[in-house]
Amino acid sequence: MTIKINTNDSLKTYVFLLLDKSGSMGSVKAETISHFNEQLQTVKSSEIRNMENIVSLTTFNDSVQEVFFKKAAADVQELTPESYEPRGMTCMLDAIGTVIDKAKKIEDINKENVSCLVVILSDGMENSSRKYSSNDVAERIQSLQDTERWTFAYIGANQDLSTVSKQLNIPKGNTLSFDSSSLGVTNMAKKQRRYLSGYFTARSYGTKSTRGFYGSDEG
Repeated sequence: MTIKINTNDSLKTYVFLLLDKSGSMGSVKAETISHFNEQLQTVKSSEIRNMENIVSLTTFNDSVQEVFFKKAAADVQELTPESYEPRGMTCMLDAIGTVIDKAKKIEDINKENVSCLVVILSDGMENSSRKYSSNDVAERIQSLQDTERWTFAYIGANQDLSTVSKQLNIPKGNTLSFDSSSLGVTNMAKKQRRYLSGYFTARSYGTKSTRGFYGSDEG
């Protein structure tokens, strides 16, 4: 399902990237850095016609780390081995809840020409959140999706994405599974670039949100 607006208006998209930095990601550290940077390049190159993309990055392990918030896509620096060092556990719920609650305070977040894309990547299940429960996060996600301007996408390995979809209220068509290996991350990255590019192309024609981000590749 897609929702469209008048394309005569300038369009702004807030892109919130949430990246697992727990210890298990260490085995695919180089591939994950490469994937993030390729994804960032896709966001940058998608500022076509009357579009503006604003990017935020949050990583999570034992705690939630805001790497940068609300930066113009062209100004965002790529990840490096020094800035992405996996260790610790997985407080994914705290990361999602924190990002949502801060994003909702952005001054123009509720304007008609603004849409939001939240992309979460994790290679394992939640195991260390203290502030937010799955119900807390699911309610927030559903509330935002009901505005028909927010899209949530989930990329996961080593977990049942059907269960994740139900627990967090993320549409099944917005979930993508991958194998937590060098080849698995590389293959996932290719798919993500393609679907992300498709999202922004649709956005340039007035699409506000989608519940089929990954189409036939849903998890």
